[in-house]
Formats: sequence, C-alpha cells, structure tokens
Amino acid sequence: MKNVRPLRAACRKARRQALLGVENPCCVICGETAIECLEVHEIAGFRRDRETRGVVCRNCHRKQTARLLDAGIDMVREEDPRARTVQWMRANAVFLRDLAEGWERQAKFLSQCEEDHEN
Repeated sequence: MKNVRPLRAACRKARRQALLGVENPCCVICGETAIECLEVHEIAGFRRDRETRGVVCRNCHRKQTARLLDAGIDMVREEDPRARTVQWMRANAVFLRDLAEGWERQAKFLSQCEEDHEN
C-alpha cells in the first residue's frame, strides 16, 4: 500500500524516535525493530524510578507489567524509602531475568543463522 502522506509519516517516525531517545531503537528483550511497536518501559515503575528505563516492544512491555504484578510489585510509590528500594530492586530483578532470557534466545537464533550460512 502506498503511503499517501509521506511527510506526516516521517514526522511521526521522528517524534517516536525522539521519545525513545535512541537512533536505531529496538526492543532490548526480543529484538523487535518496528518503531511503531516500540515504547519506553520504566523498569521499576514510573512512580518509583523515572530514570531507569529501556526500550521494549508493546508485547514485552505488557509481559513486563504482568510479571511485576505477579511478583507482588504494585504500580504505586512507596512512601518509606527502604520499602521503595526493596521494590525497585525486585522490579529490576524481574526485568533482568527477562532480558537475560531474551538475549539467550537471540544468541541461539544468531548461532543458528551462522550454522545455516556455513552449510
């Protein structure tokens, strides 16, 4: 299908890229590169820590939020600094587990591509 409004599409892409804050964005968990599918994920939750962020696709973002809730990490800001730090650490652990699993999947995929290319 032909894009009948290329200037609008270019502006949308530029705005999205600025929002994501990187030149060549991709989901850090699954590797998705379609810019319209990517968003910023506040790893420990927006109300807990706005600075610890990563670019993820919408699917991985939904999964991350569900995993945080399943781990008992609510999307509220704890008033007690110690409790807030505990929840921040737990939220980061959830994210890092998914990140490690995603990188392992991507490494296996790349290895398989290399093997296929050699054969």
